[in-house]
Amino acid sequence: MARPDENLRRALKGWRTVRVTDMRGVDLDVYRFNYDLTMAVLLMHPDGTTYASYAGRDFSDASSHQSTTSLARVLDQAMAIHRKHTPRKAAPTPKPTTRKPTTVETLPWWRNHKRAQSAKCFHCHQIHDAWQYEGRTRGTWTERDQFTWPDPDQLGLRLDREGQVVVTSVAPASPSAKAGLRRGDRITMLGARRTIAFGDLQRALEDAPWQANRLPVVWRRGDKPMHGMLRLADGWKRPEPKVYAWRPMKWPMTPRPGFGGRPLTADEKRERGLPVDRWAFRVTYLVNWGPAQRSGKRAEKAGIRKGTIVHAVDGKNDFTGMDHFHAWFRMTRRAGEPVRVEVIQNGTRRTLTLTLLP
Repeated sequence: MARPDENLRRALKGWRTVRVTDMRGVDLDVYRFNYDLTMAVLLMHPDGTTYASYAGRDFSDASSHQSTTSLARVLDQAMAIHRKHTPRKAAPTPKPTTRKPTTVETLPWWRNHKRAQSAKCFHCHQIHDAWQYEGRTRGTWTERDQFTWPDPDQLGLRLDREGQVVVTSVAPASPSAKAGLRRGDRITMLGARRTIAFGDLQRALEDAPWQANRLPVVWRRGDKPMHGMLRLADGWKRPEPKVYAWRPMKWPMTPRPGFGGRPLTADEKRERGLPVDRWAFRVTYLVNWGPAQRSGKRAEKAGIRKGTIVHAVDGKNDFTGMDHFHAWFRMTRRAGEPVRVEVIQNGTRRTLTLTLLP
């Protein structure tokens, strides 16, 4: 059997590859993907048709749906689609286009950020930073802008890393369960989009309406074609904090705790009489600098200091990590309300009250 890297080299034959490591100059209207990702592969025809988006991850890990073997398989499937593709025909008398590409340099945000202009590399996630900064500055930023590229988990679906669109589990009573999907099914169409890669599913979910709607889904169960309807509630794109935690887009959200730190090890928890299987961390910084410094100063006023051990917030201590804590804080707490922070300081357990700023 060929090694995975050999499979990938073979599958790449026939494809012209363009590697982009800097988002400056990239037409954002043409090259659409989740810009929070660390890697994205778009398989396209020169006429602009996208065959597949090998570009996605779930909340568990950055490489949850990436491997050389699965990429080779998607390349092969996309090449088969390409061979059957009929290129779009140009108009008989093409008119000069007046459309200017939408690039990060065309955004008003760009003109006000000299550091971005002088950076050696403009990262993908900074595209979202630019859009978010402008929207918040203008007061037009909403949940529909914040919660983009939904995770299939929001449908009750978990999918296989190698199979990409093969279902590994379906949450009971979820939209996917009610539509009839089961473990082992291979999703072939979601909405109006053909799906051969995990990123295709996320692209279809991104294109779906935010409000309540019915989204058709087609799959194969063995050799049998099947179809159903996903019934989605209003606001279904808003995820659970755990699902959203990995996204850099969470950082500008408010209210902010104003502090963060390093999770305790199991031994450090035992030393302090804390459950080993529960979350706890040592405060290593307070945000008392930059535009968010008010949140750090408010935390200091509440009694939080560097070295403070935090082991619960409003009674919650089952966070999966610091990203989960920060996402939960921003997505579930409200400005003006008091938050109970359970801490250990100088060996003594205390409960501090932090009143949140907008």
